[in-house]
Amino acid sequence: DIEDRLVRFAGEEHGVMIPVTIFFLLILLTVCGVGVDIMRQEMVRAKVQTTLDRAILAAADLDQELVPEDVVRDYFDKSGFLDYLTEVTVDQGSTHRIVTASAQTQMKTQFLSSIGFPSFQINAYGRAEESLGDAEISLVVDISGSMGSNQKIQRLRSAAKEFVDTVILDESRGAVSINLIP
Repeated sequence: DIEDRLVRFAGEEHGVMIPVTIFFLLILLTVCGVGVDIMRQEMVRAKVQTTLDRAILAAADLDQELVPEDVVRDYFDKSGFLDYLTEVTVDQGSTHRIVTASAQTQMKTQFLSSIGFPSFQINAYGRAEESLGDAEISLVVDISGSMGSNQKIQRLRSAAKEFVDTVILDESRGAVSINLIP
């Protein structure tokens, strides 16, 4: 009786595709899960990189009066990524400001953890620089006859000298030229 059942079971063809279908369904779910985890990782990475780019551009602006590192930290804090910020460096002179920053975090995977990848590392890096290039300045001065009274010409000379001393600094020599136009 048992032998007859085993022979009939071995010859039965109904349901043969169910194990194959389940196998392919599991593979399809795994591939889709990998896609979802990769898309999530890229979405977080893009948000962190965008925040970093905006922050360093704002901090590198020579018109920015706040401390550059504080500007970067504030951007990250307001975006909810302050814990991700790993380093901020600032190189600043009178004619340039370079801000470099990096951020890093781990993102837990939802589907890939089941096949041995518990997390993705997300890295962001950026460098922004604003500098003044070569400049040519024309100083136009009034030397007409009206400048002879009330010591106007002497005050003009001292103002022109102070202007030149302010504009021509040691680090800007060769990059700034001044023309005098009477």
